[in-house]
Amino acid sequence: MTGVVLFWVMLFITQALKPEYNSVKQSISDLAIGPYGWMQTINFCLLALAAASIGCGLYFGMQNMRFRKTMLIFFLALSLGEIISAVFQVDLDKTHMTVSAFIHQAGAMITAVAVPLAALFLLPGLKANPRWKGLVNFTLAVAVSMLALDIAREALLFTDWMDSWFGVFEKTLLAIATVWIWVLGFRLWQVNRNVTPNPV
Repeated sequence: MTGVVLFWVMLFITQALKPEYNSVKQSISDLAIGPYGWMQTINFCLLALAAASIGCGLYFGMQNMRFRKTMLIFFLALSLGEIISAVFQVDLDKTHMTVSAFIHQAGAMITAVAVPLAALFLLPGLKANPRWKGLVNFTLAVAVSMLALDIAREALLFTDWMDSWFGVFEKTLLAIATVWIWVLGFRLWQVNRNVTPNPV
């Protein structure tokens, strides 16, 4: 849970330290370039750690869950995508793509695909467990919305609309994914403390 909160705090701080950054048009990956770029690099790692921690917590906390290993694989893939994005930077010059930028984009794509798939393979475990059943509809909504946005992004990728609104689009995807991860983390905390969760 803490990793998700720190991710957004660090993101807002990094944006404030880079006044030329356009949060509506530009990707958060652009924040990793420049004198304060190390902050966004750490930020990607924070999100990777949060995703891996939640995935492992669910894996070990739901011993009889169907598709448990598959679910963990996609959480770890999500984490790997963020680590790749941290290690390899994009180019501010969008007229050509370096090898580093290509690998970075591949990492971002891994993350984007892994989130809805992790959610889908988590659903059977949520349905079968009374303490987690309240998150079924929310997790399904996350999976469907992320898949829909992934498809829309690919369809609109080279349009003028996406050029003008890419930053907002990307941050919407991130908001959905990180809120979901935070909610899962909070529910894990409740279950581990033997607190009866309120339905969502």
